[in-house]
Amino acid sequence: MTRYWLLIVTAIFLVVMIGLERESSERLQKTRKDLTNVRGQLEEADMRAKFSARETKEYEAIRDAAASMRRQIAWETDSGRLLQQMGSAAAQSGVRLTSSRLLMDAGASTVIAGGAFVRLKFDVNVTGTFPGMLDFFSRIERSKQPMVIDSFTMNADHDGSVRGTTRMQVSCIVPAAPAVAKTP
Repeated sequence: MTRYWLLIVTAIFLVVMIGLERESSERLQKTRKDLTNVRGQLEEADMRAKFSARETKEYEAIRDAAASMRRQIAWETDSGRLLQQMGSAAAQSGVRLTSSRLLMDAGASTVIAGGAFVRLKFDVNVTGTFPGMLDFFSRIERSKQPMVIDSFTMNADHDGSVRGTTRMQVSCIVPAAPAVAKTP
């Protein structure tokens, strides 16, 4: 009978040990998965830190370039004078500026280059010959003040002449006010 009890105790011991081994094995597998996840998260955090550092350096380079650009150009910040410059360019091109205005709707003024500059948008209408209009476009885009024609629509007069009208939107880059320039 003693052998019988010894076999039962041994069997129970083996069952418990097998159960403990399985549980230990499952815990070990879970720990390994957790460790793999943590390593992946650490690698991702490291990549984000490197990207953030690189992005900060690029941002500083843009700010430095903008500051250098601000010193090199004789900037006009008054929208009325910018419209006068466009009127002068139109007169020199032999076309007539029929209307012009600063757009004040949402999104018309955009802060760019880390807050160092502001992009102003103007709505401009011109009439004249097509060669004159092409000259006017060229004068706008070659202006000392950074200006770009964002969009335009040309319509020809139906009298057979090489005349027409053009409606366009012009963006102009101007230095931001010091309070805006400090905002990243």
